[in-house]
Amino acid sequence: MWKKQNHGKKSEVLLKKAQSKIVKTEKQKKEKNEQNKKIKTVIRKRKVKHVERIEKLELQINLTEKTRDYNLGTSLRNYIDPRIFKTWTDEVGAEWEKLYTSALQKKFLWVKNINSKWSQISKEY
Repeated sequence: MWKKQNHGKKSEVLLKKAQSKIVKTEKQKKEKNEQNKKIKTVIRKRKVKHVERIEKLELQINLTEKTRDYNLGTSLRNYIDPRIFKTWTDEVGAEWEKLYTSALQKKFLWVKNINSKWSQISKEY
């Protein structure tokens, strides 16, 4: 009248659980490694942007120190013909809008339609 023992079944169940936990933890480890790689690339990008911002601010400081005696906006608005800048930037391959503030761009919208050559304008002025 001995009872049949279930030790074998229980140990098989425990073994399967342990194996599934191993697979699960390995999967979690891979996911964490991928997350860490993504975080590292984000941090690198942020560092590069931070350095670029610092360089830009240093350039702005230097420009401000060198040009504090005159106001370029006043010169652009009152004394310099916008057609000159437009044709020169077309010659160089730059955008003329970057030289003017948004208010001056609105004021000088008519300049967009001018298609004169730099050689002509430079001789006139």
